[in-house]
Amino acid sequence: MIEVSKLYEGLRQEGLSTGIPMTFVELGSGIDYTDEELLSELIKSTKFKGEWICLLGKDTLKTGMGSFVKGLAKCLFHVEMESDGSEKDPGWFQYVDRWVVDYRPASRFNYLGLRTQDHVRFVLDNNSDIEEVKEAFGVLKNCQAVKYLKVTDASLWTIHSHDLKDIVRQQDRNRIYLAFGG
Repeated sequence: MIEVSKLYEGLRQEGLSTGIPMTFVELGSGIDYTDEELLSELIKSTKFKGEWICLLGKDTLKTGMGSFVKGLAKCLFHVEMESDGSEKDPGWFQYVDRWVVDYRPASRFNYLGLRTQDHVRFVLDNNSDIEEVKEAFGVLKNCQAVKYLKVTDASLWTIHSHDLKDIVRQQDRNRIYLAFGG
């Protein structure tokens, strides 16, 4: 069973997918679906083949998600999967078109296994994160994925914008997304 707290359409607000219309499947406390029920619901609610589905929330890597993700691929959906980076990358990794993985220093997720279309996200919401991000960008220098900073605090941006721009300038595929208040 897949527990869905929210199912909605919208535009992606961050990363290289910014502006792409997607159907968001937010996992968490809510309605229980079988793989087949949720696939059927998504097929009914989408207008075109090849639309993007973004899976986010808790338990995106739980046991059983692989068969659902493979089902999405068979139905010709593009899949973007968010992970908080706390779990090891799954055996069905290749069935996801684009990964968005939060950086965690002691994670079991194989960041170096990410592809050029994938993302490593660093969420900055307090001053103590800046030194960690500087170090992590160095550690992940050989990671092919786009690395981006999601800055959620306007005062943090105001105080440290120069340092944050310098971090991003270190490599071509680094980005900054400002998401104040969210």
